[in-house]
Amino acid sequence: MKLPKGEMVTLSTYGAAAISPDGRTIAFVVNGHLMKRGIDQFEAKEIQGTEDGSSPFFSPDSRWLGYFADGKLKKALVSGGPSVVVADGASRNNRGATWAGNGQIIYSPGAMTGLWTISENGGSAKQITFVDSMRGERTHRWPSVLPDGKTVLFTVGTLNNTDFYEDATIDAVDCETGARNQILKKASTAKYAGNGYIAYTNAGTLYAAAFDDATRELLSTPIPVIQGINGDPTSGAMAYDISRDGTLTYVPGENEGYANALYEIDMDGKSVPLEMPLGSYIDPKISPDGRHIALVSIKARENDIVVYDVDRHTLSTITFGGINRTPVWSPDSKRIMFCSNQSEITESKYFIIEKNADGSGHGDTLMNSPARCYLNSWSKDGQYLIMEEVTKSSDIGVLNLKGEKAHWMFSITPFCREFMSTLSPDGKYLAYVSNELGMHQVYVQTFPDKTGKWQISADPGREPKWSPDGKKLYFSSRGRMMVADLISSQPFMMSQPRIQYEGDRRISAENSTSYDIMIDGKHFVSLLSTNTTLQERVNVIVNWTAELNHIARTGR
Repeated sequence: MKLPKGEMVTLSTYGAAAISPDGRTIAFVVNGHLMKRGIDQFEAKEIQGTEDGSSPFFSPDSRWLGYFADGKLKKALVSGGPSVVVADGASRNNRGATWAGNGQIIYSPGAMTGLWTISENGGSAKQITFVDSMRGERTHRWPSVLPDGKTVLFTVGTLNNTDFYEDATIDAVDCETGARNQILKKASTAKYAGNGYIAYTNAGTLYAAAFDDATRELLSTPIPVIQGINGDPTSGAMAYDISRDGTLTYVPGENEGYANALYEIDMDGKSVPLEMPLGSYIDPKISPDGRHIALVSIKARENDIVVYDVDRHTLSTITFGGINRTPVWSPDSKRIMFCSNQSEITESKYFIIEKNADGSGHGDTLMNSPARCYLNSWSKDGQYLIMEEVTKSSDIGVLNLKGEKAHWMFSITPFCREFMSTLSPDGKYLAYVSNELGMHQVYVQTFPDKTGKWQISADPGREPKWSPDGKKLYFSSRGRMMVADLISSQPFMMSQPRIQYEGDRRISAENSTSYDIMIDGKHFVSLLSTNTTLQERVNVIVNWTAELNHIARTGR
């Protein structure tokens, strides 16, 4: 199924695709909004009122589509009509939901929570699983109900692999009794596949195994059935679903969030690949002198900081092992600051480390924190380090690198997210993303005094970036690169955002940036998929469970 021209499935962080139990309707997330298409139809249609929607799922009778948006759990009739709020207190960082036959919706309200249940008509929510940190658990996510209507499969992520779900486990819980047992190891995003099978993913491959849903036990060794299932390996959300009538739908690819390369993109959106090894990269940051680009290279359980030499077209590694993220450059381009995670079985420890950009030396630890953190900006005068700190929500923190190196919070909003911040070149304004009014929007606030605040975007906006001269602010919105001009700094005034170019194909991962602006102010460097055509379609296999039975019998 080909998507409309210029549209791409949004794979970052959340569930991206769902099929109705009767197999007649597919819903998927495209450029920040929800679309649907009937199996017997040729065109996909936008579902009105679902801006910034994510993690779609269907009711058992296929009449309703559930999803998350504006920090709420919602539902809308597939046939059309306004959305209805089911849970007002759902987190703005959900990790999926499933709709049981008894009228209950089981959902994961946040990135580090257990599962909750609520009536499809709303009301009081009840927690049914609890994350056990003493067993090394960090999160329960991507629930999927079994045919009995009361047993739910879910993914258990661990403290020692916060951005890696190939080592996650699949558990089952009885929603009535709370009884829970482990089903699979090294698995993510499990679903009932019909005819006594369950399916799950690992490393972009879909596996299936015979399963007794009464005893909640595997009856056979899992076998690979389809390679090339796309999704976001940093959150474990893999883009596939299976209907009750045995139809499989999935987004093809090789974990698209990481099958990428760096491209130079002009202001019209035309892209040219840089001469560098293909790999799995996130977090590109250009040095202030424009001569190097720092990135994160992802290989299984390790994230290393690497530096690309723009003139020599070479790549060097400056960290070796561990989970290292979000590099930022010192003003003189000689040092790199980054976050590093060192985990034990019962806790994760986060450090901010500063190291020479050429990789020499051991690096200096500036700060350690129990909270997960991501670095966003290093001020041009070298004084301030701007970061995102993640607990139940995400807030913007500041580390004063001069004097006493005081640490303070720029924003603390328990029920909202503030993230992806970027400091203007003159250090006077902080642009960031917040969902304080529901959908994610780009804001600018005076820094560090917070005396003024302005909303810049009108549609959902993400990843703001100041131009090198501070006269423009770029951000992404629904598959478009947008730009707003700075009209005046005293008083602060920006123009209405306009489209810089359509068909923005950048690949982003959770809490990371996917592009930066070159010092000439006329080009971007951006992470693009090495095969963008795959993200432009959703595959559908009718009567797939019959094929699964054949594979199980014959082994091919």
